Amino acid sequence: MFNNIIQSKYYPIIGSSLIILFYIHYSLPLLVLAYFIIAYFVHNYQRGPIRTYNSVNLEGKIVIITGASAGIGKETAKRLAWQNATIIFACRDESKTMKVINEIKQVTGNSKLHYMNLQLDDYDNVSEFVKNFKSKFGVLDILINNAGIAQWWHKYNKNNHELVFATNYLGHFLLTRLLMDSLTKESRIIIVSSVMHELIRSKLNFNDVLNGKYLENYNNTKYCGVLLCLKLSQMLKNTKVVALHPGVIKTELLDKAGNTILLQLIQKIMFWFFRPMTLSVEEGAETTIYCTLMPYRELLSGGYYEKNRLSKYSKSIEKLNQVEELWEFSNQILKQYL
Repeated sequence: MFNNIIQSKYYPIIGSSLIILFYIHYSLPLLVLAYFIIAYFVHNYQRGPIRTYNSVNLEGKIVIITGASAGIGKETAKRLAWQNATIIFACRDESKTMKVINEIKQVTGNSKLHYMNLQLDDYDNVSEFVKNFKSKFGVLDILINNAGIAQWWHKYNKNNHELVFATNYLGHFLLTRLLMDSLTKESRIIIVSSVMHELIRSKLNFNDVLNGKYLENYNNTKYCGVLLCLKLSQMLKNTKVVALHPGVIKTELLDKAGNTILLQLIQKIMFWFFRPMTLSVEEGAETTIYCTLMPYRELLSGGYYEKNRLSKYSKSIEKLNQVEELWEFSNQILKQYL
């Protein structure tokens, strides 16, 4: 029988199959082991050093966190609640946010947690939010511009501004501008940006960004967030302003990106494969918490933070030199609300 197999025309196929099976049998465990070893080091590199500021007491400090009902915004709020801060959950969905607030109250014992409706793509709503905040709280110690969306297909707000740009950048720009006169001495503004800002290598046409003429706007908005950080750090003398990259995290951001079924499937497969390398939501919030709780004198205004340490912006930020251009453009677009 063995001789018959050797003489068979299928012998090359059978022989190749046996070799492949032999290779898989002995190599696969080594490949899996190598994958998890690499994933371990990539994960720890992304996370950076572990910081602890458990002794910091934020009693009497008023904090606004946009997008605090989920993801790293929720984890940031939970940690600051442990530090006794008064926290305003600036979110769109009241029902969802109140569940989060009640959950955090129960865990931390902090009752100074408040919901205020904020829809960043609706500039009238942003103005109303600021008016209500000033009447209830008066002053602001820490502003964390955390909320963000991603969309694969362009949508537009009622001003006909591209939705991702309106939500991630223009809404936060307006919110920050209107709150500037409420900032206390030694206050902080923390802008959650992304390493994706490094993908911007040529000057943006901000009118084209506004009108959705770029293929996608998420990276553009993160670039604009960095530019806003630099401008505000130049303007504000008693407030420190920083931008940060939280790391690669699996959050609701892409789940709500309006993907097709095929894109959702590809996305889930990719995150499943790279999951050991990505950060948990709790770990992703650490850089925001670090910038919030570290001693004020140590925080570098205009700085860019990632992996729980001071880092550097993309070289394109200085080369492209669009800080003033974006500031003037933003003020012009939103002048009726300022």
